[in-house]
Amino acid sequence: MTVSLLRIVAVAGLLATASACSEDDPLGPEDVAGSYTATTFTAATTDVLAAGGSIAVTLNANGTTTGLLFVPASVTGGAALSVDLAGTFQLIGNRVRFDLNTASFVENVDFDIVGTTLRGNGTFGVIPATVVLTRTT
Repeated sequence: MTVSLLRIVAVAGLLATASACSEDDPLGPEDVAGSYTATTFTAATTDVLAAGGSIAVTLNANGTTTGLLFVPASVTGGAALSVDLAGTFQLIGNRVRFDLNTASFVENVDFDIVGTTLRGNGTFGVIPATVVLTRTT
């Protein structure tokens, strides 16, 4: 009976340790802090990166952001679009949500944290957009 009780205590201890180190622990801004560059950026069927567009954003450990979104005129059908990505971000579970000082479709996208990438789908005006931001530092 003593051996069985010891096994139960040992198993319970292992389960408690595993729970304490769970991947379900909430992330903090420092966990996603770094510089990110778009490695995928499509608007409808247009590859915005191939057309000369870009997104570069830095997420700081204090929850602030800096960066630039650029979409060339060949994609917008009018003037080129350049948007300052200064603002803040918040973590909602395993997602990043931006609150920028300048309005942008980036604010309407919840980016899933997948390894060293942030992956999001949203709309650029009425056009569906897909963005994958990959951490570079």
